[in-house]
Amino acid sequence: EIQISMGREERGKRKIGVIPTTSGGSSYRRSGRTRKPDPYTEQDAGTPKRNGFSRSIRIFSKRIFLGVILTCVLLLCTHFILPSKTDSNLDTQTNIKKEDHSDDHQVVVPDERINAEPSHNLQNNIQRTSVPRGTLRDAFNVQLEAKDADLLPVLFNINPKAKNPKRHVFLMGSKSHRHEIFLQMVSPQNSTSIAIADYPPACSGTMSAVKTLHIDERKFEGFCMRESSYPSPPQIVPVHEFSRLYVENTESLPRKIPGTSVIIFFEMSAANIAHYSGRVFYLHHILENLETYGLKESEPLNIFLITEFHTMKRFKHAERYGNYHISLLEIVLHPLKPLLDVVSDDVWRESSERQNDRVAMILSGLHMLNEKDSVVFEKAVVLGFLKACFFISDTEYSSSNPFFVAKGGLDPPNITRDSISFRRKLDSLLQIPLESDLTWKVEPRLILVDRKSQHRGFVEETRNALSNLLREKCEENGYHFEIVHFEELSALDQIKLARHSAILIGVHGANLVNAIYMPPLAVLIEIFPHRFHHDMYVEGGKASLKYFSFNVSQGEEYPHLAELGISTEDCILHHEDCKVFYRDSSIRLSENDLSDFSVTVDRAFDHLYLVAGSVKQ
Repeated sequence: EIQISMGREERGKRKIGVIPTTSGGSSYRRSGRTRKPDPYTEQDAGTPKRNGFSRSIRIFSKRIFLGVILTCVLLLCTHFILPSKTDSNLDTQTNIKKEDHSDDHQVVVPDERINAEPSHNLQNNIQRTSVPRGTLRDAFNVQLEAKDADLLPVLFNINPKAKNPKRHVFLMGSKSHRHEIFLQMVSPQNSTSIAIADYPPACSGTMSAVKTLHIDERKFEGFCMRESSYPSPPQIVPVHEFSRLYVENTESLPRKIPGTSVIIFFEMSAANIAHYSGRVFYLHHILENLETYGLKESEPLNIFLITEFHTMKRFKHAERYGNYHISLLEIVLHPLKPLLDVVSDDVWRESSERQNDRVAMILSGLHMLNEKDSVVFEKAVVLGFLKACFFISDTEYSSSNPFFVAKGGLDPPNITRDSISFRRKLDSLLQIPLESDLTWKVEPRLILVDRKSQHRGFVEETRNALSNLLREKCEENGYHFEIVHFEELSALDQIKLARHSAILIGVHGANLVNAIYMPPLAVLIEIFPHRFHHDMYVEGGKASLKYFSFNVSQGEEYPHLAELGISTEDCILHHEDCKVFYRDSSIRLSENDLSDFSVTVDRAFDHLYLVAGSVKQ
């Protein structure tokens, strides 16, 4: 054997060098071991030593191969060891997209004040917990966070010209909800109308709404009067004539009602609970925000609800109609108790002589006030109605009260002060002690609202398929499932059922008014008949609810649509018969509809799962 002596400069090359042997071949000597040369990388002793780079590539390739093998092993272990989808509460990947309102009449844009984490950042933060199939999950709490009112961007503005105006028009929000304040409004003797002096009206309110007035404030005052539903058109009397008749005539001065009087006129449509609610909740807003409109808490307050026959019978025969109209009014007025068809003696008294600072009366007409003499209201606030909602957004009026933001949830809804104060009134009326002003209990319950009427009802096949789908979803998530016919329940039973429920699902209609009693951040899923849509119940009518809408993809077409030669949208918008046809169509879900609806329900459970506090901090 030939002995090779290597210096220090050569030792570094020994690791990959070829050592000649007596046989004329070559072999590796490394840590006392020898093996055959690699014909692809190693070279004969007589050739240049270019194999260092080639060997590095070979080692690197082996490491990559080993990494791939280890990765495959880990994936196989994960598949067989971790629980499958059927055993879990939620998928690891929620794949939840932001609510699409592209088909809505009005796109709902969340207030900038809500600084919640976007849904795509929450997808990887869900801690998965599961319950045994068929076992109910525990109830959980919804928590809100109070913020200083100064941090809220408000679009509300008081007209600088409106310093003690005789007539003041307020336009609120993107829908221009309207009410007016009059100094000295008269109800002439034995008349169904009112009389006001022809003072130029000042206009205040939400900036976007007020801008539409430009400088012609009188033009839009007419709209306010129509929305207020006066029994007869108001008499706008020249100022000098008004003064002569009702101010300076010492022989027959009208009888005076001191203090502030809030007046609501109910027309026939108020027999429908949704239309009725739009007017009653305007009253709730005014009572909760008197100072916003220049009214004082210390002033005597008279509340007059002037009804027509169809609305009045729902008060006089309340039990026959489930007590719903009177129950809602009692919550809004709490702790006041309204008088029915009786005028309180306090309305005629000055504040120092009154037994009650505030009184509320449900009257069958103005004749109950002006039967003997004309009546002048010292200050009258005449309300319109809230359009396509039950509560006004906090950014649409000014207030010194704190506002609220949601804690948890996927793209949580805007929280409205008025909806929170309404729930507090309800709890107070029911004498339910609160753990906290910012906490509400939520029970794991999903309610499907069904209709006995064929109008907007589910066809039998769809009812069965939808019920089976929802029952399966509830079993997977540990929720109780219940089908309810609200028309069979009293108002109190409806309220109690909705008060702690987590999810309410139903077809567009007055039944969904009950969503206002649900806890904040609970879920409302509204199903629309084929081609019909409305934004009335978005976020529960701004009741601080998470909202999903679902449009049925199939159904019958209006028989005269071809004759009209217009689009379906124009047909619904401009022809009442066409609108009623689509609105009252039966609900038939296709297989694709059921599949898409399943995804919507999954998103509802994802939202509630995060609300319940399953997000990593």
